[in-house]
Amino acid sequence: MTDSTGAGARRSRRGVLGTAATALGLGLLLTAAGAAPAFATTTPPAPAPAPQVEVLAQSLALLADEAAGTEGAGEGVATSATLDPTLGLTFDDQGRTPVSVLFASADALDAAQDAVAGLGEILTVTTSQPTIVVTAAPTAFEQLAALPGVISVSPVRQAVLGHSASATIASTPASSGNTACNPLVVEADAPGALNSAAARERFGVDGTGVKVGIISDSFAVVAHPYRTMAEDIAAGALPGSANPCGYTTDIDIIEDGNPKLPTNTDEGRAMAQLVHGVAPGAELLFATAGANEAAYVDNIRRLVKAGADIIVDDAMFPDEPLYQEGVVGTAAREAYEQGVLYLSAAQNQSSIGQASQGTEPGFVQNQSTGSWTTKVSSFGSCPEIVAAEARAVVQQPELVVDCQNFAREGYNPLLSATMGLPLTPQGTLEGTIKAQWAEPVWGVETVFLIIALNEDGTALVPQNPGAETTTPYATTVFTPDAGLENPVGFQFALVRLHLAGYDPGTPEVRIQFMLDDGAVSSLGDGQGWADGVTIGPTIWGHAAVESVLTVGAASVLTPDTIEDYSGVGPVRYLWEPATGTKSTPVPIADPVTRSKPDVVSVDQSLTTFFPDPAAGDFRFGGTSAATPNAGAVAALGLEYSPAATAEQLRHALVSTATAMPEQPIRNVSHENVTGTGRVEAVNALAALPVPAPAHTPTPTPDAGGDNRLADTGADGAGATGGLIGMAVVIAAGVALVIVGRATARGRRSRQG
Repeated sequence: MTDSTGAGARRSRRGVLGTAATALGLGLLLTAAGAAPAFATTTPPAPAPAPQVEVLAQSLALLADEAAGTEGAGEGVATSATLDPTLGLTFDDQGRTPVSVLFASADALDAAQDAVAGLGEILTVTTSQPTIVVTAAPTAFEQLAALPGVISVSPVRQAVLGHSASATIASTPASSGNTACNPLVVEADAPGALNSAAARERFGVDGTGVKVGIISDSFAVVAHPYRTMAEDIAAGALPGSANPCGYTTDIDIIEDGNPKLPTNTDEGRAMAQLVHGVAPGAELLFATAGANEAAYVDNIRRLVKAGADIIVDDAMFPDEPLYQEGVVGTAAREAYEQGVLYLSAAQNQSSIGQASQGTEPGFVQNQSTGSWTTKVSSFGSCPEIVAAEARAVVQQPELVVDCQNFAREGYNPLLSATMGLPLTPQGTLEGTIKAQWAEPVWGVETVFLIIALNEDGTALVPQNPGAETTTPYATTVFTPDAGLENPVGFQFALVRLHLAGYDPGTPEVRIQFMLDDGAVSSLGDGQGWADGVTIGPTIWGHAAVESVLTVGAASVLTPDTIEDYSGVGPVRYLWEPATGTKSTPVPIADPVTRSKPDVVSVDQSLTTFFPDPAAGDFRFGGTSAATPNAGAVAALGLEYSPAATAEQLRHALVSTATAMPEQPIRNVSHENVTGTGRVEAVNALAALPVPAPAHTPTPTPDAGGDNRLADTGADGAGATGGLIGMAVVIAAGVALVIVGRATARGRRSRQG
């Protein structure tokens, strides 16, 4: 899928009004050296009528206007030369892009499904929440939004994956991987990593009888030039009928990624290779995270129904709630309550070891700079170019707007950040920033936008800002004006929109940089943060749920050092879980602050194809790799102790982890960086309930004579009886294992 339109062409179509507004803003923007800039603003009139964004997302509304030829039509309608509603979206060769249509009820969805099919190609219909994902042309967006029962039409956002393409290449550590059966050296086996080889040998386990479910973007969708799934199986890197070492149970792909959805990488297959390396006897299942949270929930439930004992995931939708459990988190918690151990990647959005200003003027090194949070929101006038851009986004030229104050003293409506931006597949630099605030899903009263400017705050950069009104979430995809120079300096404004029908407040707000392989190398203008500001925490979504085992990452090559992108806590819940359909939010009587991650596992493990090779190796970095390695240790534990509950498995992994050395991070506590430490397989298995021994029948006294068979040691007359006795012993042992497993599964079915 390729972009069908370019930002350059779009700017030329937006005409003179946008350019004039920007020029006016530049003329009014004054900056004094060493002081917060002063801004000239206009005083807008009363709030405008109810906004269109109530149903149709702003970026889609702008695309619809362009397609209809009505962009900027009408006197005074705001336009902008820098808004690019295609940023962050993908288009097929027919100019269509995937959108998610949320209905008020399943009945409304059923009634509208034929109409939706007439407006585009349906990709997914979800059952846990009434949504249809359809790839449609911009000319169809207004018609989709007008269908009876539609609550929102929004772009399909790619789930964030916890993989990193960067790797520290060093000499390969000693490992006990069986390369005769697996082409990959299983470095996680090493004593200094997870010590899983010693656990397999000591406890006589390899994961046999345990089902591990994997959730990621895709498994076997991409035509990789290095190795196919069939070649992986034949080489022993995955189980399947052609596996050369007897692990012949085929992988159960419940639902693979849809090729028409954005950016499949087959990361699920790489995760499966890691599970198979540590627990080669485990049966593997896979399901895609899908196009939206509802699809994610559906596939968690499908994995549970298919018998998964353990689920590992590495996908997180960026708009999953921050201040309450969302629908994906509820599905993960329910899986745990049904007896399934659920592990989730802490994601890779931290910037550990960077510089940030502190409470006093100047910069402090060794900070985690992935986010900025304030508990004390205050607002003032926006720079004119920022106000004009915000009004252009919502197409309301007289809307009242104001901006968050980022200054320690005085007033400064811009947040400074220098960052390394990731490179897109198209070879351009592109970043994403998001805001989430302390209001509940289905109870949003405050609506924000984030506007991006250049390093000195004098001009806007190409961007695609958007906000939601059903959930407290705003995001901007942005790119530098030109060039590939990294790192790049930007300034950001958090704009509060005074929309008709809303009652804007001053909620706690987190701004988070979603840079994947990039990093925020410097945060702030050097003047110091105001009271109530926190820098650093990056974990959100279902990884914040208490029962989910949230996994951070340390390189298998340097296992005592946390990866500089590994997600950090803490997390805070203020409301009861969100529901999939519109409901009244319920506040938590006693707000919860929770330390996350729970444990650390190792990443930078070898795969046969993923990601692109560095120094000749395919090293899979990120919490996406750490999580399946930890899940595989759990599979070894469940084979050893088949009656162990999900709670006991979780406790064993957390309570026996090897404490990691203090990390050089000044603004986040140690437990919110490493949890209890790095997973240690031998200790984890030893902490599980000891399985009941197989019953051994009392031997029959020897009646005399030495009539033993030369090759068995049994006497001639009793040979048949001896074999029967052996069969009884074996059957008894097998029966105990089956009973133990059935007991665990019985608990799950009774709780479901």
